[in-house]
Amino acid sequence: FYQNKLLFLIAWIRTHVPQVCHNPLIVENVMIRNGLAFLLFVSLISSFALADSGEDRPAPDWTEHYSKPYDFTFDNTFRGFIDAIPVWNKILHPFKGKPDIHYLEIGVNQGRSSIWVLENILTDPSARLTGIDIFPEGTDFKERYLSNLKLSGFAKKATTIEGFSQIELRKLPLNSFDIIYIDGDHRATGVLADAVLSFELLKTGGILIFDDYLWLIQLPEDLRPQVAIDSFFTVYRNSIEVVQRGYQVFVRKLESPCDCFPIPPIGCSPVGQYVYVWNWDGGNELYRQDMSEPVTLSDKEKQFIEKLIKSTRFGRTELFLDSAISKNEDFINLSKRLKLDFTNIEIEQERGFFEKLRRRLFSPSSD
Repeated sequence: FYQNKLLFLIAWIRTHVPQVCHNPLIVENVMIRNGLAFLLFVSLISSFALADSGEDRPAPDWTEHYSKPYDFTFDNTFRGFIDAIPVWNKILHPFKGKPDIHYLEIGVNQGRSSIWVLENILTDPSARLTGIDIFPEGTDFKERYLSNLKLSGFAKKATTIEGFSQIELRKLPLNSFDIIYIDGDHRATGVLADAVLSFELLKTGGILIFDDYLWLIQLPEDLRPQVAIDSFFTVYRNSIEVVQRGYQVFVRKLESPCDCFPIPPIGCSPVGQYVYVWNWDGGNELYRQDMSEPVTLSDKEKQFIEKLIKSTRFGRTELFLDSAISKNEDFINLSKRLKLDFTNIEIEQERGFFEKLRRRLFSPSSD
């Protein structure tokens, strides 16, 4: 148990803590990010220690988060949602009380998250909830969900669809939902299908929520959500912003810069505050975000930009700047000329320390 948590922390830091490099434009930014990552590492270790010191801690009073005495089963899944409510409140706050907000939930179960959304986000009379679930035989999920909806007083706002999400999602109108929560089939194939279909239903600027990103990591990859969510990130990285990544993942759908072209190019890749356009004739161009005029680049400068774009890693949305490029004088001069924003560009990290730490912690004793 502790080993899994420490391995997760080490993997997280190896992904997020950049190496101090020699590029003068990013040294200060790297130092700040290193410091913040170290503080977060200490905070996470402390929180795990506190949590594990009370494995049998009493269940929180979930009723304080709901206005009525709903018929919910309190289990680890519900505890996880209760713990995540502050994040839901923060990220979904811009939608609260607004007219015509449409929320879609895949896997409503007993209505624990959907009822909370109805009470706290979909507060305008015109807001609507659509819930999809197979309501498995041998369970009372459907009866309890409908009973809780009736008790909430918001049953008229809700549409309930009984069936498999991969079938039912295809029947819903495109670009029609502001928030979509995926918590249905947990096998990778099902999660990936739900994600791809849901993304077409989501409005630009809308929020897509994945549950259980780190669910049962001891299972094979194909039997759990993580590899599906990482695959989705890899394919849609130029169309999304990862707002929050943890046990649950929150993603915002972005407008595609390619939409401004009368004849769509092969694709468009964000690079800092710029967009690199891959044209069919091979004459690729770099634009500022307003897409007004292309920036003049030499062939060598284009090679730097293209290598940076191709540096992305599976499951990540950030670009990756390796140490060889970051120390290259021509790249330094290019980044100065462009005043390149490194906010969404990771910098190669020092792996030696964390690899040694992992081996010391978890290698079999030689005694």
